[in-house]
Formats: sequence, C-alpha cells, structure tokens
Amino acid sequence: NDNFTFERLYHYPENPTHVLFHSRLTLKATGVVVENEVPLLAIRPARLKQILMNSGFSGIEEFGGFKKEVFTTDSQPYIVMAAV
Repeated sequence: NDNFTFERLYHYPENPTHVLFHSRLTLKATGVVVENEVPLLAIRPARLKQILMNSGFSGIEEFGGFKKEVFTTDSQPYIVMAAV
C-alpha cells in the first residue's frame, strides 16, 4: 500500500492461556505510528467446538479458510460457522 503499512506481531508469554497481539500502523506520508496491544484468548479448535455445543449452538462447521477450505491441523485461519 502506498499510504500506510500495517504490521501484526504475536507474543507468546509464559501464561499459556493468552497470546499478546501487537499491531503497528505507520502512515507513510507523515511517519506517524499508531501501536496497540491486546491479549487474545488462546483456544484450540476442539475446545471452541465444545464451548459452542455447551452454549446451545448447533450445525457447527469448521473450515480452514474463508473460501470454506477443508479444515486441517495446519489450517490458518480457523473459521467456524454455527447456528443458535
């Protein structure tokens, strides 16, 4: 992009329940940098599926991408569709 750069970094602290998501947006015209960091809950696909089922969701489908590719253990991103 000619206007900005966006960087995303993941930090894996000793606490295995969270991943720190650090983002950096740089506006090329001014050099202004905006940074943010937020903790994300580290949850495995099997655990998420269990939580969804226990919460009353049904029709749970898992995909290995936004084009509904087959989900494998190497898939990124992990996409889930579920109905209430």
